[in-house]
Amino acid sequence: MATRHPDPRVRAGGDADNILSSASFLEGFAELAARKLVFEAAVYSHQLYDVIDLAREYPDTTIVLDHFGMPAGVFGPIGTRTGATAAARADIWRLWRERMTTLASYRNVVVKLSGLAMPILGYGHDRWGNIGGQATLREMIGPFVEHVVTHFGSDRIMFGSNYPIDRPNAAIDVLVGALVDCVSQWGDESLRRIFRDTAVRVYGLDET
Repeated sequence: MATRHPDPRVRAGGDADNILSSASFLEGFAELAARKLVFEAAVYSHQLYDVIDLAREYPDTTIVLDHFGMPAGVFGPIGTRTGATAAARADIWRLWRERMTTLASYRNVVVKLSGLAMPILGYGHDRWGNIGGQATLREMIGPFVEHVVTHFGSDRIMFGSNYPIDRPNAAIDVLVGALVDCVSQWGDESLRRIFRDTAVRVYGLDET
């Protein structure tokens, strides 16, 4: 994980800032690329340019963006100040859209629709039923799912449960149901790609 945030009370998953552009990381990434391995990128949305740089420099290496780019605080306040106002949340949403649109132009990038109920998005404290239900979750994540499907296409998207991290905020049937509701407008083929085919292809899974 490379998650680092300027808000000191937003959880960090990386050891240092700008780790994806550090010399030691890039040396290791070059070895990964040479071996035709898949790289999983876990970053906050303000760090997406680091992933864009990697995708541009290594066009033959598949990069899976975890948790759809984690726009921390987009649904509500977290940390000391992140997402504290409606204007701040609108800015997080706008910047996420812009950066994801740019990232989509690199065909070696795949988006994992995971972490849809992560507390870091601003749902509030971890507690059972925090989100409320499938309809509420569908309404909240719908614009994000639509943006990803529109720009990446269902053949570059896969589902991930992120369980048990998301469990306090939403049961697995709520997560899956909300995403199915969002994706159904693109038909059964898109559903099959997102919930099966993309992962089989990207990870080289045995279908037997």
